[in-house]
Amino acid sequence: MVRRHMALILTADERTELERRVRSRKIRAEDARRAQVILMLAQGDSFSAITATVGCYPDYINRWKQRFETERLTGLRAKYCGQPPTVRTPAMEARILSKTRQRPPDGSTHWSTRKLATVLGISHVLVARVWRRAGLQPHRVERYMLSDDPAFEQKAADVIGLYLNPPQHAVVFAADEKTAIQALDRLDPVLPLSPGRAERHGFEYYRHGTLSLYAALNTRTGEIIGHTVPRHTSAAFVDFLTDVVGTQRGGVRSTSSSITSRRTRPNRSRGRDNFFTLQMRTWARMVMAAGRKAFLYQFTHVPPSPNAKAWGAYHGSEIAYVFGNLRNPTFKYTETDRSLSETMSSYWVNFAKTGDPNGKGLPTWTAYDPGAEPYLDLGASVQMKHHLLKAQIDFLECVQKARSSTAQ
Repeated sequence: MVRRHMALILTADERTELERRVRSRKIRAEDARRAQVILMLAQGDSFSAITATVGCYPDYINRWKQRFETERLTGLRAKYCGQPPTVRTPAMEARILSKTRQRPPDGSTHWSTRKLATVLGISHVLVARVWRRAGLQPHRVERYMLSDDPAFEQKAADVIGLYLNPPQHAVVFAADEKTAIQALDRLDPVLPLSPGRAERHGFEYYRHGTLSLYAALNTRTGEIIGHTVPRHTSAAFVDFLTDVVGTQRGGVRSTSSSITSRRTRPNRSRGRDNFFTLQMRTWARMVMAAGRKAFLYQFTHVPPSPNAKAWGAYHGSEIAYVFGNLRNPTFKYTETDRSLSETMSSYWVNFAKTGDPNGKGLPTWTAYDPGAEPYLDLGASVQMKHHLLKAQIDFLECVQKARSSTAQ
């Protein structure tokens, strides 16, 4: 049923003003909407037609019709009471600061300006101003630690000294736990925030974690090495130490056979020295224990490939030299490469024939012995060297023994 009503009577000035509001693109959209409703009522349109055209409800039409009939154009203004301005008084500041130092009721870690303003029924801008004035920063957390060790200062000086003035030819490793990723409870009380001071947490904790992360940062290169394990065990830590030590190399990778030990460019292969250089030395000792000779070499010559700078003396690069197969068209071989290839081919042929690589016109290749640990360096020059990475390989050997004893 169409709702009928008496058409509104408008003066010429009122109609002109209402039409101006409808056409205007500078006033509020709501003001133009009310003006359109009044004009349609003056034309005698039904509530249903106005609702469909303007997109409003009958109550909306009736409300602004009654206001216009009572106050004319003045009645089309909004009459919102609004929120009275909040005055920043000492009492209001004290109320905000006191509430800030309490825990939010919803279980969140800290207050935000809008969350606290909602609880107190004030503007979030006022909360931000009070916080800024008092120096409060609820989103910040600082750490503190107290030591009950009477010799703490002396111990700290010794540790710091390792970084500031390390011993010659020493590599310093620092081991610690990153507790921030653990599910934990604090053993020391939490010191609440106060004006000019952030909330502070004790350093000691009780851990409820179910996953352990081992990670290492190389402070010189920024490289990070790490992996996660389900349990924090000594065996897992030793495995991680093996990985870390494996990265502290000059780029040496070795493989084991009766006469071979290969060196390649720097890489990040897991346990590279554990799988190559250490195994090569172990295999050479086993060969000697069986009453036979072992001849070790290290290939350091960089093939002239287009990616020579990136690849270096990569794993297996000596094979082409051993078989005299220097025919890769993308490699720019020189007389140095051909001379090295001829020397290596002679060594390999002699060993295949007699079990000894030495021969006429060749630099002497000394058989391995555990004391001097000789090996032949095949690089810019062919020469004998001794103790290939002895300190590092001795350490890896100790790590393997520790792992074996832990497993037992």
